[in-house]
Amino acid sequence: MDIVNYMQFITALLFVIALIALVSVIVRKTGITLPGMINTTPHGSKRDVQVVESSALDSKRRLSVIRWRGEDHLILTGGMQDLHLSTRPAEPEKQTGTSQKVQKTSLPEELLRRTGLKQKDAKRDNG
Repeated sequence: MDIVNYMQFITALLFVIALIALVSVIVRKTGITLPGMINTTPHGSKRDVQVVESSALDSKRRLSVIRWRGEDHLILTGGMQDLHLSTRPAEPEKQTGTSQKVQKTSLPEELLRRTGLKQKDAKRDNG
């Protein structure tokens, strides 16, 4: 093989990569849903499921607040099984400019009892 064949190969490879990138940009901009794509909504539209807040309790477990259909669900994931700990009506969203401030709060005693964590473990993970 000579240098011309190598140049043809490299040119064809770059052309295919450019086509893949172009199709990817078009799909993202137009919001087209292709098979295998999950949770693809155009920018600016409201999603049905949102992760409001998430905090790592330890190396395996994570505590998350998920907003779904006007309710906040407290979910503990990781470990042997996932747990749905509580549900409450979602608070109305506050417009605080361009960024929302997240406040760190201590975990309530009942939650610590349910998850099996000790108070010192929660303080270490939060602070």
